[in-house]
Amino acid sequence: MISAELALADGSIVSSDATHNRDLFWAVKGGGGNFGVVTSMRLRLHRVGQVLSGSIVFPWGDAPAVLERFSGLMQAAPDELAGAAILSLGPGGNPVVVVSPTWSGDPERGRQIVSEIENFGTPSVSKVGPMAATDLLTLTDGKLVSGRGYEVATRWLPDLSSDIVSTLIAAYDNRTSPCSSIILHHFHGAGTRIPPVDTAFGMRRPTLPH
Repeated sequence: MISAELALADGSIVSSDATHNRDLFWAVKGGGGNFGVVTSMRLRLHRVGQVLSGSIVFPWGDAPAVLERFSGLMQAAPDELAGAAILSLGPGGNPVVVVSPTWSGDPERGRQIVSEIENFGTPSVSKVGPMAATDLLTLTDGKLVSGRGYEVATRWLPDLSSDIVSTLIAAYDNRTSPCSSIILHHFHGAGTRIPPVDTAFGMRRPTLPH
């Protein structure tokens, strides 16, 4: 974010950036919606062309090994690799663990990483291929039913130890709804190189929010 214009509670319209209303600019970058209504903003974007992305689905029996190896992969991941591990129900109604990588670097290195992930277990489906970055959101089409309410809760983990993996698997085994999922995203790369004091979002060390 380069700048933001906000409507404040008293009705005034103010602009904020690195030199004007600096405290407000600091707050709106991660501080929630308590400071005003953002009416416009200027953002610095980064062009991303084709990426390698998709899903690799493993049977539930592979879940402990897949999660632990996913954690090891992501702890050492370069900036070009983003990834999620999902505990969910497969098309047949049985629980599965899904690893969904997205690679934005050299295509050959990306294919090597996909092959490495496939060796986490015995995948029942592996559907990863090149696509435009703008098409990434279509991967979740049909996953969220229109009109259904969802509750989302987030926690932060430093890693996926054996005890944490066991706890997550047990939690999913005891789910109370077939619509429940546990999704693990790894936070690393450029975001961790911003000093914590620079924005109102201070959790800048590499972690596994889920």
